[in-house]
Amino acid sequence: MEKTKKAAWLIDYPIKGSGGHKTFFYYINHLIEIGYEVDVYVYDFLGVNASPATDPSSLAAVVADYLIPSRANFYYGWKPKGVYDFMFATWFPNAPVVADYPYAKHKIFFEQEYEPFFTMMGDQTIKAQNAYHLGLTGITMGGWLAKELTAKHNMEAYPLYLGADLDSYYDKGRFRDNAVCFIYQSNKPRRCPQLTIETIDVLHAVDPSIRIYTFGGEDVPPVAGATHQGLLRIKDLNKLYNQCKVGVAYSTTNPSRIPFEMMAAGLPVVELYADNNLYDIPTKAALLAKPDPFAAATAILKLLKDEKLWAEKEPRRLGIYAN
Repeated sequence: MEKTKKAAWLIDYPIKGSGGHKTFFYYINHLIEIGYEVDVYVYDFLGVNASPATDPSSLAAVVADYLIPSRANFYYGWKPKGVYDFMFATWFPNAPVVADYPYAKHKIFFEQEYEPFFTMMGDQTIKAQNAYHLGLTGITMGGWLAKELTAKHNMEAYPLYLGADLDSYYDKGRFRDNAVCFIYQSNKPRRCPQLTIETIDVLHAVDPSIRIYTFGGEDVPPVAGATHQGLLRIKDLNKLYNQCKVGVAYSTTNPSRIPFEMMAAGLPVVELYADNNLYDIPTKAALLAKPDPFAAATAILKLLKDEKLWAEKEPRRLGIYAN
């Protein structure tokens, strides 16, 4: 009888609604589906939770509540035990743990963002850069990130292309309001919360009749003209996408998964004109705008007011995510 293959993932403590954490568990669950036994080592490295769950059943419950259910085995702390066919680092603080672990055949850095961009130049930037020089094999979300790791750090890296869960995000074919939705996450500088506020301010000043929705976190953006939806469940997020005509998600360290989910739900997208987005965003269904509130608002207005342009960018007509 063939021996069951084993994989281990080291992740930081789950954040409610986090797309990055959810992506971990999409792949963890797929490994389980194809016959792997998967151990997930969770650790609140930054100490942001006053009372983090630490026993296996509580960790599984947190993952199911915050993200998606998983049949993985859960452990608290980045202290792996056992022999593994694959071991995955997912953040630069746990990359050295994986690199130094003697009982893993293949050691992977599963990278979703260019992490040296997360902080101002200093100690943490250097630590993030050094994590790419530990001998781990990179698996990245998107082609731009694989290119960056190879070109800047001579790291062997392979891209997984960004997409969406089509069982969760789909075009209902309903009438769409004269509305636009923005992801707003005040705690994530890489999602440009200030640029989001300024874009909404311009958009509302030009045409107050446009319905503007924000979502993605508990914090309400301090700007007039927007209705904040908070942190939405997947089914409610798909409902919001189907209600709107344009989706806006700003990405600076690697494309977010959000624009791809918007497209799957039939939304043309406005994103930033930046190297990372030129690599990975399907521009047939998007307008890329300069990182300026007036340029971004202009792109949104074009899609809202020019029916021919909107039809040309409609993901369903283009066959994007039709399969």
